[in-house]
Amino acid sequence: MAEAEGSSPLLLPPPPPPPLGMAEVEAPTAAETDKKQFSCAGGGVMDVERSRFPYCVVWTPIPVLTWFFPIIGHMGICTSTGVIRDFAGPYFVSEDNMAFGKPAK
Repeated sequence: MAEAEGSSPLLLPPPPPPPLGMAEVEAPTAAETDKKQFSCAGGGVMDVERSRFPYCVVWTPIPVLTWFFPIIGHMGICTSTGVIRDFAGPYFVSEDNMAFGKPAK
């Protein structure tokens, strides 16, 4: 079989142009990608004044006991919006009011 001059069976035709009205989308930069990785549904912003720490485990000292044994303290778990929940007594989970005061770490 004879092939036409100037054509090759291995070359593909160029892709068609995009339809009218569609804009090209640029790839996100590295800084934009990092921002997306650290954002969350609840905003994900830490607010120390209001004690909002999304997705964190917080710790507060227990008076007198922590003075003698610095490793001992009271822990709380934060939700995605930063609301602190801790076990403050038997069958009681407090919200945003830790049993021994504001979180220290």
